[in-house]
Amino acid sequence: MHRRTLLFASALFPFAPQLARAAESTAFDASTVRNIARQMAQQSFKAPDATLPDPLKNLDYQAYRSIRFDPAKALWHGQGLRFSAEFFHRGFLYKDPVEIYEVENGRANRVRFSPDLFTYDKVTPPNADIGFAGFRLHYPLNRTDYFDEICAFL
Repeated sequence: MHRRTLLFASALFPFAPQLARAAESTAFDASTVRNIARQMAQQSFKAPDATLPDPLKNLDYQAYRSIRFDPAKALWHGQGLRFSAEFFHRGFLYKDPVEIYEVENGRANRVRFSPDLFTYDKVTPPNADIGFAGFRLHYPLNRTDYFDEICAFL
């Protein structure tokens, strides 16, 4: 993975809903973010639908913390790349959905939510695609055998 691809993918994050309306996979280049930003600037803000399934609506801190992303299922894990991406589950304070896209070979492809990406100790897993609350990037910053969290968007 090249640094520019990672930066493009991160820059795409706020514009995911506009891409989602187009398709699950859509063309992406350096002008895509600029064009979407122009379109968004001419429209009124519309808040995302923050509705959650009943088991996730009123989670307390301990219940939310019991939902953990499985690092073995991180984006780019095991592909010999220096970065990996993990996702945050919706619930507790983090109710707004965020669609995540990976840019690869000039296409923005949606990363689909699946309960299989997480472990659920105290919470019933959702049975639908509820989206993510955000993501974090990992990189072997201090040791080659451990991927440190270098940034989080939540």
